[in-house]
Amino acid sequence: MVPGPVAMTNSQVQVLLSPTSGSGPETDVTPVGAVRGYRRVRIFLLVFVVAATIGLVYTFARPAVYRSTALLAIVPDLTGATSNGGVSVPATDDSAILQSRMIIGQSIIASLFHDLRKSMPQSTGMPETLPDLQAMLSVVPVKGANLVELHAEGLSPPLLTAILARWVDVYLHAYAVSRIRDADATGADLLRRAKSIGQRVSVLRSRLDQYRREYGIVSAERAENRSLARLKGLSASLDKADEIRAIAAARLTSLRQAIARGEPQVRAQDQPGLDSLRQSAITLRQQISDLRQRFTPDYMALDSDAASMRKRLADIEQELKRARRNSQLAAVSDAKQALVSATRVTTQLRAQYRESKTRAAAFSARLAEYRAMRDELDQLQSMHRAVQQQQIQAQAGHVGYLPAVRVLEPASVPGRPIRPDYAVDAGISVAVALALGLVAIWIWEFLTERRSGRGQTPAPPMPYFVAGSRTVLDAAPGAPLLSPMRNPQALVQARMRELSPDEVETMLVAADDAKRALIATLLSGLTAAEATRLRWSDIDLQHNRIRVNGSRDVPMARLLHTLWSARAESGDDDCRPLLWSNEQGRTHSPKELDEAVAAVAVYGAVPRAREVDAAALRHTYLAFLARQGLRLADLVQVAGELSDMELYSCRTLAPPGPGLTSDRVQMVYPVLEGTASLP
Repeated sequence: MVPGPVAMTNSQVQVLLSPTSGSGPETDVTPVGAVRGYRRVRIFLLVFVVAATIGLVYTFARPAVYRSTALLAIVPDLTGATSNGGVSVPATDDSAILQSRMIIGQSIIASLFHDLRKSMPQSTGMPETLPDLQAMLSVVPVKGANLVELHAEGLSPPLLTAILARWVDVYLHAYAVSRIRDADATGADLLRRAKSIGQRVSVLRSRLDQYRREYGIVSAERAENRSLARLKGLSASLDKADEIRAIAAARLTSLRQAIARGEPQVRAQDQPGLDSLRQSAITLRQQISDLRQRFTPDYMALDSDAASMRKRLADIEQELKRARRNSQLAAVSDAKQALVSATRVTTQLRAQYRESKTRAAAFSARLAEYRAMRDELDQLQSMHRAVQQQQIQAQAGHVGYLPAVRVLEPASVPGRPIRPDYAVDAGISVAVALALGLVAIWIWEFLTERRSGRGQTPAPPMPYFVAGSRTVLDAAPGAPLLSPMRNPQALVQARMRELSPDEVETMLVAADDAKRALIATLLSGLTAAEATRLRWSDIDLQHNRIRVNGSRDVPMARLLHTLWSARAESGDDDCRPLLWSNEQGRTHSPKELDEAVAAVAVYGAVPRAREVDAAALRHTYLAFLARQGLRLADLVQVAGELSDMELYSCRTLAPPGPGLTSDRVQMVYPVLEGTASLP
């Protein structure tokens, strides 16, 4: 049972397919994308197979390379001698490096090559020349250990093992000969060194004894030598003399200050005599006082005893004053004498100290030289003992300076090759072939696009429409869902005029306010018929929206808002048509609006002005939205029902990729937002 016509919600839905040689609805149509995809696959497979084949053939054509390994240990001779004074030094990384150079040396490899030519002349894979053999062999010292790895690389595992084993034997034999030669040379060198060091020890010991006797050096210790000990005693005496002089100076200063203050200053040795005189004076004063209490002054004046007592008291007091003054002068004189004596002693000691210090400095230099000579003698004696010990060890069998070499791991037959890694290289070959295939596709598409871009633009694809749209609702039952338009070239030829932003701005400048409002309305997506039906009730100046046919809202441009706000303030009736009407209120027809738009284009000298009408302005707005990638559903919500030509134009102008929603594109034509340049 064949279904009837399909009812669609939208007016048309385009499906763009490539035209074929057939013209009827029964023709088998092959999409261009399918053809290009088939060509891509062919190019990719061709390049991939060729590149992968070449890479895999090269990978598996390479022969397997094997490696045989032997391990040698450098055993240090802990009892051996060294050349720097008798301290034994174990083998280190330097020893391993030295042995590595000896093993790979020209003489060892040449001996190995000649030995192999004699013992295995007919072996398969045997190197023909000495450089070939050197290329097969390598030596790697193990870092941080006294080990050396010997490597032999080649195509035959048994041959590698034999070459490596023979290499080790040749090296050990040559190394044994070197150790014997080294032992002989070591014995002679030890004997020569022992004799030379012994002679130097004897000469230096004689010089040291003579030097010690000449300069009176008792010992290497400073305190045991007389010059240094005397300097130390003079230093202590000088310090003590300075202290005594300071005390004497302070004593003299204090005496003078006390005398200046009027304080009596008496020497200690004068104090008993002064005390005796003072006591006699006290006794006489007491006696005179007793007489005055017993007798009258007149009697006292006439009494000879009282007069004698008064005279004796006066003499004693005079003597007491004289004794105090003499004692004070004597104390100052003694203090001065003590300061002078202390100063003289200090000066003498300082002169002696300077002289002794000069002698001690010269003696210290001689003592330092004596110590250096003694240290040199001790070092030579230690070296002489070490050489003698080495001679003893050499006689006991521990000879030579070279460390011993032991075979830790002999050469073994390798079980698997070291290179190439066939699995990894095969994977790389396949990956490179895959990349080359993708690059070939990219180059092919680049070249075909450039070639197709030269010359004339190819004809647009044949538009097909889904049966059941409003243009084919009357299709007969059984008709195919996809049917081509009868004349698609006519659709291309009838493509509408699209104005540039400069042309739109020119028209706005040339028009008055009423025609500017008309142009801005048509550039908001309205048709001429919809524009004639607009009323004030359809205008929302507060929210900048235009209600069209009561079914959809259109964003209001800034220019329209300015013009309509000015007109609203003029007090026009809401029931009167908003845009074009005559003085009697009759609305102009869409044809009259087209003529008005064309007149503005002619007046503004717009190129091809006769092609500019209301439909061209609406198409300019639709093309502006289509180029931004606005999806078809949102475009219908803004512009309403679209004609076949409008659908086709929007489809061809849309960029590749998924469409964008209205909130992600600019919905107002840019020229209508910038109105500063309009008069």
